[in-house]
Amino acid sequence: MNRADETRDVRALRQALTGLVDDVTPSPDALRTLLDAAPNARSARWPKARVIGLAAAGTVAVLVVELSILPGRDAARTTPAVLGTTGTPPPTPSAASSPAVRTAAGPVTASFNVVDSATYGVAMPIAVRFSAPVLDRAAAERALSVRTSTPTEGGWAWLDDREVHWRPREYWQPGMTVTVTARLYRVPLGGGALGALDLTSTFTIGRAASVRADASTHRFEVIRDGRQVYDFPASFGVDGEPGQMTRSGVLVVTEKQATAVLSDPKYGYRNVSVPWAVRMSDDGGLVYGNAAITAELGRRNVTHGAIALSPDDAKQYFDEAQVGDPVEVTGSGVALSAKDDARCDWAFDWPSWQARSALR
Repeated sequence: MNRADETRDVRALRQALTGLVDDVTPSPDALRTLLDAAPNARSARWPKARVIGLAAAGTVAVLVVELSILPGRDAARTTPAVLGTTGTPPPTPSAASSPAVRTAAGPVTASFNVVDSATYGVAMPIAVRFSAPVLDRAAAERALSVRTSTPTEGGWAWLDDREVHWRPREYWQPGMTVTVTARLYRVPLGGGALGALDLTSTFTIGRAASVRADASTHRFEVIRDGRQVYDFPASFGVDGEPGQMTRSGVLVVTEKQATAVLSDPKYGYRNVSVPWAVRMSDDGGLVYGNAAITAELGRRNVTHGAIALSPDDAKQYFDEAQVGDPVEVTGSGVALSAKDDARCDWAFDWPSWQARSALR
């Protein structure tokens, strides 16, 4: 098949892949095979999917797409999806092991938590997640870079063997542009594993907005560009119950849901729907509307750890909140720590954050 015989989809795919991989030039037939194997990339289920790379190992070519917004979610996520292969896989080398992890040699994909052209709040960390444990963290970290339109001090920290985050020392400056690049294609990651593809994403930091939530005064203040725009009565986790107290520290908004379903069998509730949920973690970090405890708002802390507002107030905050906004909680008596959730980047002081770099 010559270039003139290519379909529009094959031409578009070739154009999308141009320059992304240095030494792989897939033939039209290979492109067609990959495209036929990847119908979901063009389906209504993932309307914002786009090709971001072609990884190669021996004679294997793997098409990878970015699923920029998952259906029904307001949070921006980036997920690499292997959608098809062409050729015959090369022999898999023997697995490598360490006392802590074991990983099979082969291509290792990576993904970002930030999406190209998106806008985030001033506390947004950059997360790079790997599909397998990384044995040579220093090699992986050397392949990562962050470029900012305004000089910004920041650094990488490994939160576990599959995830490394970059955050600024202080909050981002509003309006700045940030580009994160992972030049991981064929980078040895230890144990015979190789990086599968290069990734890059450019995003923008939005307005300066934050929350000051005080569990001791039962108030929830929303600050935008240095001034208070809302001051709501709130209820926090039950005082004196360490397992239920809202953690003091800086949390970061990760997603918004008009209706969230909550379950915690330990405390006797399952599949409870709540309105206007703004989530900061998977471990109780949530702001939501709760009409059942309206009389307690501004007076007592009665929740199981989340921050409750009236449904009307929760709707106003929901409309204001942006992924990446900081929620600064004080007055609870129990401090946020890195053990509470993998997203608690701001629980580390700066020296502790720097110490988690593999290049220190």
